[in-house]
Amino acid sequence: MEKSKEEKRCGLKNFTDKPHILIVEDNKIVQANIKNMVLSFGCEVSVADTGHEAIEMYQKNHDLIFLDIYLPDMTGFGVYMAIRSQESIRHIPIIAITADENKKDECLAIGFDEFIVKPLSKQKCQEILIRWL
Repeated sequence: MEKSKEEKRCGLKNFTDKPHILIVEDNKIVQANIKNMVLSFGCEVSVADTGHEAIEMYQKNHDLIFLDIYLPDMTGFGVYMAIRSQESIRHIPIIAITADENKKDECLAIGFDEFIVKPLSKQKCQEILIRWL
């Protein structure tokens, strides 16, 4: 069966609408890099600079969340717990992103769906999107 142009380009499953990804990252350079990668795979993107902003935004219709562990106002763990406490959105994959590779066990133990050490490569980004969407 022939894949659509959209499927060939990004390798993602068929969506009626484009997948919507929330990126929670305070570093503007890292934020822009992840945003550009996600956009290149045909997804829509929302960006939050702080944990509190992410908590306000996550209730919108997101299909996946990239969540930095170290944010200026609160930890990514606090944001994770706030999101997971909401029954209606517990199914949304939350991917921990951090430069601190020593946080892997802690992130996975509390329930993050996946753990990534920065910088996020385009190949790894695509693998995550394909796996979780």
